[in-house]
Amino acid sequence: MKSPGRAPIGQIERISEPKYLCLADGMKTINVAEWRKAHGTSIALEYVVVSYTGQQFQANKDYSMLHAVGKHAADAAGIKTYWVGCSCLGLPEEQEENLWQISDGVRGAFQIVIAVAGPIGHKIRGELPDNLLRDWGNRVWVLPELLLSPEHNDVRIYTINRSLDPGIQLRECLSAPPDQINRRNFARFWEDDKVIG
Repeated sequence: MKSPGRAPIGQIERISEPKYLCLADGMKTINVAEWRKAHGTSIALEYVVVSYTGQQFQANKDYSMLHAVGKHAADAAGIKTYWVGCSCLGLPEEQEENLWQISDGVRGAFQIVIAVAGPIGHKIRGELPDNLLRDWGNRVWVLPELLLSPEHNDVRIYTINRSLDPGIQLRECLSAPPDQINRRNFARFWEDDKVIG
């Protein structure tokens, strides 16, 4: 029997943009349909997707870091909104369906950025935090995210160094230019060498 408010498996509605986004100005989550009723349907809502793993970001304090990364990436791209899973999956009864629509949301994104962070006290060495990206790369959504990410923009990587005092971790992360990797070069972060075309 079908649950109220849920489409049956295989009949999830395709979307052209996420149902929820965060405004970079104020980092407030908006319902896109309601926002469009108030502001008009002809306005293009470009957005950045912030990709992360729950292994590295788990608490409210961590989520505020993800919002700061989203705001920074949106501002740098000159756009007004971003999508981050910790805030943009909607009400509890909507989350299962919205989860299945993440790929549609990624397809419409202006850019994908990745946020990575080690455990508290973990020092990050080297040009790229390869071990942290490998943790991120074990998520089930990684391959669809990379395949559907815009070809015209490299993926930017924001690294939060938790060996620093909490007050300056984020400031340091956002003050340096993020690392950039072409989506074709992510295979090195997977043990089974998935290939991105």
